[in-house]
Amino acid sequence: MDEFTLTHRPGITKDRVVLLSSGRYLAGAENLIFLGPQGTGKAHLAITLEVVACQTGHRVLFKTASDWVVTLTKAHQTARFDQDLKWVQRYG
Repeated sequence: MDEFTLTHRPGITKDRVVLLSSGRYLAGAENLIFLGPQGTGKAHLAITLEVVACQTGHRVLFKTASDWVVTLTKAHQTARFDQDLKWVQRYG
């Protein structure tokens, strides 16, 4: 974290990222959602936090918002929504 910079990332502080990297939100099975314009590091931050979660023994699942829309739309159209929802729920 010593080299961490927040240029072009309004709305998030280094302290907040350090808190998230502690993984405390995982104990409450809370979701993280990063919103903002393209190119601001949302996916990079999410993947970094996923790696930290994996290193502490947690299962993770990452998809962009548009990926979720496509996945859930296909599941609904093919009558697999309930089955796919159960699959997603395996991730705490």
